Amino acid sequence: FSAPVGSFQSGASTSGVMDMTGNVWEWVDSKKSERPQPETRIVKGGGWTSDKKQARISFRNHVDLKMKNPTFGLRCAKSLIKEKRSRTEK
Repeated sequence: FSAPVGSFQSGASTSGVMDMTGNVWEWVDSKKSERPQPETRIVKGGGWTSDKKQARISFRNHVDLKMKNPTFGLRCAKSLIKEKRSRTEK
């Protein structure tokens, strides 16, 4: 189930931020794990079928790279912190 952005006003944070969880699990560009396995990656954020525990930012799920699931997806993000570039990149 997908819903238009801002559909759940009652789910806004105290800062007014909305739509930070749900819809789909997000693939994370990280291999960090308590139990590293070469063919797995982490998904976070919870999908539309997730419970409260799974939607917490601290919750991570280890998933086989080849696994396909309609509750997995991508979230585009940009760092707000400017990274220092080396002189060769300028």
